[in-house]
Amino acid sequence: MDESQLFCSLNLPSAALQPSISTVQWSEDGQLFLTTKGVICILTPQLGINYEDLSSTSSLTDKRNNYDSKDGDFILRWYRNVIDFDRSSMCQPWPTLSQEWGALSLGSLDFSWRSVTLSPSNLSRTSGCFMAALNTNLEVSLWCATKNHLREAWIKIQDITAALKALPLSDDDTLGASHERQTYHLILHAQTNCISWSSQADFGLTPNPLVDGSLLALGNRAGSVIIMRSDENCTVQSIKVIHIADEWITHLAWGPWKITSVGECETFLACGCSNGSIAILRVTQKFVPHADISPLKDSSEIQVDFYVLNTKASATDKRGISALKWIESANNTHTLLYAKPGFIYFYRMEDSGNPDGRELCQLRLKAQRTSACSSSLTPVVGVTHLQSLDALIVTLFDGSFHIVHDVSTLPVLGEELMDLDGGAPGKPTSESISRTARQVFVKAEGGSVQHTDANRTSGTASFDGLGTVLWVHETCRPGDFSYTPDARRNNYIVVSNILSESDISNGVLETIRYILSGARKVLSQSPISILRPVLLHLSRKDVFNGIWQIIPELLAFDSSDVGWDVPVHPFTTSTEVARRGYRQSLRVHLYGWESFQSCRLRLALADFCWKLAPNENIRRKFGEVAAHTLNNISFRFLQVIAKHAIAAMDDVCDKDIRFLMRLVVQSLIDGHPEGLRNAGNELHESLRRKFPSAPDIFNLDEPCPACNAPIPLDDLRNAKCPQGHIWARCSITSFVLSTPMVRTCIGCTRKAFLPPSMRTGNAATALWIPEAGRSWIVDELLEATRVCVYCGNHFVQLL
Repeated sequence: MDESQLFCSLNLPSAALQPSISTVQWSEDGQLFLTTKGVICILTPQLGINYEDLSSTSSLTDKRNNYDSKDGDFILRWYRNVIDFDRSSMCQPWPTLSQEWGALSLGSLDFSWRSVTLSPSNLSRTSGCFMAALNTNLEVSLWCATKNHLREAWIKIQDITAALKALPLSDDDTLGASHERQTYHLILHAQTNCISWSSQADFGLTPNPLVDGSLLALGNRAGSVIIMRSDENCTVQSIKVIHIADEWITHLAWGPWKITSVGECETFLACGCSNGSIAILRVTQKFVPHADISPLKDSSEIQVDFYVLNTKASATDKRGISALKWIESANNTHTLLYAKPGFIYFYRMEDSGNPDGRELCQLRLKAQRTSACSSSLTPVVGVTHLQSLDALIVTLFDGSFHIVHDVSTLPVLGEELMDLDGGAPGKPTSESISRTARQVFVKAEGGSVQHTDANRTSGTASFDGLGTVLWVHETCRPGDFSYTPDARRNNYIVVSNILSESDISNGVLETIRYILSGARKVLSQSPISILRPVLLHLSRKDVFNGIWQIIPELLAFDSSDVGWDVPVHPFTTSTEVARRGYRQSLRVHLYGWESFQSCRLRLALADFCWKLAPNENIRRKFGEVAAHTLNNISFRFLQVIAKHAIAAMDDVCDKDIRFLMRLVVQSLIDGHPEGLRNAGNELHESLRRKFPSAPDIFNLDEPCPACNAPIPLDDLRNAKCPQGHIWARCSITSFVLSTPMVRTCIGCTRKAFLPPSMRTGNAATALWIPEAGRSWIVDELLEATRVCVYCGNHFVQLL
């Protein structure tokens, strides 16, 4: 095997981590969440982020300077953020509510974080993720970022446990029960053992309606699963309580959503119990539009149904479950992996016509003797799916890695595959990747490692889907029974490739093709998240120099594929409900089309390669691709606004004319596509019919904030007055930016006005918007564009 590539080794001073597959996980915003005892660390790789120098953004120590890197010119840098555990705000006094032994929580003796689960992106007010956090006192809270998800503090926005305590009990819990007994049952329902948030549901509609179809599941001590959904107030509300068993629910795992028909989808929720059994819950959702209401209003709802299947994935055997995870196979089947000491099991669901599943196989893990303390009985802390190899990498707490091949058909361990039919040349085995991981561990520790040193691994996560894995380990010597205080414990975050890199260039190219062809699957994800595997390897000179000639061909596209048919229904009412519908329609047409999202991904890749280009000739090639893609995004953006302005013409007033005339002028520039010019002409004619006395020509110049000289509208990116003063323009409205009330895209660094909802006090309007832009159309446009229109990445506030 080739020498492994170690991208970083970061020192993380912290207490012991809980070994679990949820200890380390990625969000759809491209951030890594690492749960420790006292803090939740939020790390964001620098890849694709350009708005600020990273020289002082991280206090983590990179130990790469202790060894010679094969590609020493590339250093993987990170943004760092933390959420501390605040005991004063999270302390439910369970013993004061009930004296029953079953209500006692031993976690109250030493409060700390236990686990987190992350929502899909585009749910918070800043279009980011929510984080539901569980502590050792069995309390759940909801968190989100407010201004800058990379560096500034996240805030707690809801005490979910308080909401659970307010839920009514079922008739079975109240019938014939005393008040004390009812209180006891109420506490058991509010004490949460496990949490899991589903991915965003896909209803197979074009454009994507961009409604929230994700669900938050909480397993409690009463043997029930509580299903919750986020609402427009950035809180979660209970929609269903399902009784599963008379045992504690200890593990939950959502499967991927599968489209069953247009507007309908289904998934499965695996529920692990304390007695070792695993129940399966089938969940179906249906998107129902309201035919009697205009599509520009609140015109739809999601119907959800739950069915507890009769067949269990695992019967009661009194063995603890250490991992529970659904695997999305290439043949679009739902396969459940669950682990118990020394074994991993696979259970596959059949099609909808036969809702029951069947056990595929059980695999007995073999100890990989990489250290004196190696054992196959330690918990599973990571499951990495390699779709290109149809394989899984299962990581144990002892630091060993076990590979499972043929996941989509009949799973088999790597060492067992070598024993069949004379072996399988070229396929990695558990022994080989465990040995490679041990070598990486020795390299990260500076070489001073003995066989008695164990690399306890608390969690892993795939970095690129090509064999590059991120894990968190701690060096210890369990054999000498020594004690290390929490203040002296250190964990290390390691990113390294543990598989052969002989075909890494082809793997990167295939990943680019897959991303650009499957844009629908990433409509809810940030581009820096979906492009992370590609950006990591393109940052390496040897990889980039070998494939850069092919990338422009992959990024090229036909402008007609973007599509110029933007169907928008007439908007004839000015109620608040209708305004929300208007805003939602803007969001759908700006972010719900696959072709539009594919353009953004192409632009992000072209810009990234342009920065990496070693000479002017290569830079020019990527610049041409980026310019072509940027023009198409701008054209489509202007057309969407024009179409919505025409649809809302009945509500257009005098204050809106100046902004709409700017839009007309930008749409009718020579060389713009015919679809955009037609929309501009239609908007102009609509304005002339409604306002016949208005002048045909408006002075669209703006005064220079420094010298008051007129600034012409001749450059949509920057504004320059005759005296030489240069100002940035709002990337959404094209007005001059001369206020600190702006937001900055972390990808392309474009700036835009803050939406009016960010105003404070009793101000009727957002005073940072210039007079010519104080229009309800501008307000709704700023509210609808919560992520960058051009590259699709998130905005942050720097002040």
